[in-house]
Amino acid sequence: MKPYYYVYRRFHGAPTSRHETLEAATVEASRLAARYPDESFEILQCVAITRAPAPTASTTYLTIQPSQIQKNPLINKEYE
Repeated sequence: MKPYYYVYRRFHGAPTSRHETLEAATVEASRLAARYPDESFEILQCVAITRAPAPTASTTYLTIQPSQIQKNPLINKEYE
């Protein structure tokens, strides 16, 4: 994957636009700096992405055992 860039204004939330080149990010930073003259804009390069595997569903019973769950009269099923 090719690195990409974000333009960031501190204390104003996360960047919202991704720029494919440094030149495009520089143009955007300059445009924003002209619109907000008293603010600074940082150009950030994404150099890595970390992703955790999706968790699997599991049920943990805190106070009862599955065998203690009674039949549900509303749906007429027993949970185990």
